Amino acid sequence: PQLEMAEKYSYPFIGALQASSFEKLGTNMAFEDDSVDQLSTHKNLLVAFMAMVNDDELRKFKEYANRGGKLIIYGDFATMDALGRERCANDVLSSLGIDAKAEDFENTADMSVDYNGKIY
Repeated sequence: PQLEMAEKYSYPFIGALQASSFEKLGTNMAFEDDSVDQLSTHKNLLVAFMAMVNDDELRKFKEYANRGGKLIIYGDFATMDALGRERCANDVLSSLGIDAKAEDFENTADMSVDYNGKIY
């Protein structure tokens, strides 16, 4: 299972890095122990395929955005906590200070959101 997870998330992540390189966009890496002050030195944070996110990281992302940073989420995000337990989309939205609710609905549109296997 660990190898499957690594393959599922590392290939798209590396693809995002390659795309930024091809477009000659300056990139840097942020790490789990980076402070909000360190994150805030960047105007934009691209969080690509970061499925496993702990509560402290969610807090840092929220504070980063509250300080004016642009948080760009690409792919699966915070679908699991640090112990690998599944998270509800609404818990993640609430943790980030987003006043919105994800609801199940019958998909009749051309576009939908797939969050951790549930279609919204």
